[in-house]
Amino acid sequence: MVSSVLLLGSCRQEKLTVFFCDPVSLEIHSRQGLSEQDLERIAAEKGRQFLIRRSLPGAQAEAELTALLQEREVERVLITPLFTFDITLAADRFPDILFIREEYALPEELLAAAPASAGVSVRRNNLVRIVYDRDAAFAKAGEAAALLAAGPGAKSPASSGSARVGILTVPLSERGKREIEAFRAGFAARAEESLLVERQVKPASDRVQARQALEEMRQNGVELILFKTYGLTGFCLEELKKSGGLAIIEDYQGGGGYDEVVILSVEDDLAATYAAALGADVSPPVLTGETYLRWGGPKAIPEPALREELNFVRE
Repeated sequence: MVSSVLLLGSCRQEKLTVFFCDPVSLEIHSRQGLSEQDLERIAAEKGRQFLIRRSLPGAQAEAELTALLQEREVERVLITPLFTFDITLAADRFPDILFIREEYALPEELLAAAPASAGVSVRRNNLVRIVYDRDAAFAKAGEAAALLAAGPGAKSPASSGSARVGILTVPLSERGKREIEAFRAGFAARAEESLLVERQVKPASDRVQARQALEEMRQNGVELILFKTYGLTGFCLEELKKSGGLAIIEDYQGGGGYDEVVILSVEDDLAATYAAALGADVSPPVLTGETYLRWGGPKAIPEPALREELNFVRE
């Protein structure tokens, strides 16, 4: 009898944790330092049976997920942001499964494909939203920009003791506008807001306008520029290399290649967030992921004294 119980116990399979992902999100996560192997390692550390299931965003994705949940014993599903189906329908149909949907780790021009109707704003007892505290990170970036502009390495226009700081954007979503406002507030806490120079490129793909905006900024004493330009960012960094300015961008870890101009980057801590999502303590309605500042390329890092003052920036 004892051996039968042991045999039954050994044959019993653990319920699965499923990572239901689209290929674009998977590739971006990998470039940001969270590969499939990293996810599998984190899941193993948490003692979870883990399955990665890829699907293309579209009408068939909901049917594919439903079929998987009917066929397998699943306890938890992590879903990437580009799927547009209403996740609350799945949460209602499978009340014993915990659904965790990531919202904000992708560039917002990609997130435009995942409308609010995806259901993440509706409360369910088995539905968790992953969101990132990006406003706080952008406020810190504003503080850092003010300190860097006032530092000994910055060139000062005749009218001020600090170099000017630029903000170059394309048309932004409400999320993006909040982040820029947080940057302004952080900057104003450390320097005169009049030292900020803002320009917008519209439409978002206009390279001629972007080049003209950068040239105008540099002529007006702008030494450091926050870029929220997405598809134009690579082009803007190439232009900035020619004039010798410095940049604050998003996701330097995922891109890289501009060591001499990128001084700060705003990064979502995907690994820590997914570790929390795979842990035992996650519960509805929100799991807040950390967004942090890190230094960019080693050629742009400031002198030790200023670096010490900016001790909230990670290596």
